[in-house]
Amino acid sequence: MAAENDMNVFTSEIDTFKDLAKNFLWQAVIIPEEGTPLATLFKQLGGTRQFTLRCRTAALPERKVENTLVTHWQGSKKVFPGRMKQDGQMTMKFDEFQDWTTSHMFQAWMNLMHNADIGQDGGDAAVYFDQKTGAAVSNYMRDYSAKLKLTCFDSRLAQGSPHDYTLYYCWPMGIHSVTLDQEGDGKITREVDIVYSTFQETNPEDYGE
Repeated sequence: MAAENDMNVFTSEIDTFKDLAKNFLWQAVIIPEEGTPLATLFKQLGGTRQFTLRCRTAALPERKVENTLVTHWQGSKKVFPGRMKQDGQMTMKFDEFQDWTTSHMFQAWMNLMHNADIGQDGGDAAVYFDQKTGAAVSNYMRDYSAKLKLTCFDSRLAQGSPHDYTLYYCWPMGIHSVTLDQEGDGKITREVDIVYSTFQETNPEDYGE
């Protein structure tokens, strides 16, 4: 009887366990500030200011204390936390589709960062240069940086409360090369290095659940 009671307690505790967080239920969305050249660029490329990435892999940001501050007093040693590291860099991997939307978006984004006039017919060039004065319009970080929101869903997806990581002042540092192979039978994947200055984590409780 005691063993049966113990088993009942064990199974009842299991029934209250939360489901495991899954590393494949997530999405990445780039959100530039409204009214910036980057927002204008995204609207030209995709029709909306936000750009939902067809992303295969990404990395959640890390937070750690970079150094310690030490003081000595009357024979004792005290160690205090120093600067907190919240900036970083991560590599995101994408499956490329035949519209090449992902590659076009990141190439245009990097052109915007350096005011590169890639349009010869007044199309994309209007984003990077003022057509009347010829002056560059991307002069400040807010002009070409964006928020990157990584949303981790629970098993209920739309019905569940997401767990968000919002990375601020993001911009692409590099677009990796792609190897083509006439004898291959695979798909094209693209890797992009993203830099961010800080981030904020939002817990499910913040959504009122």
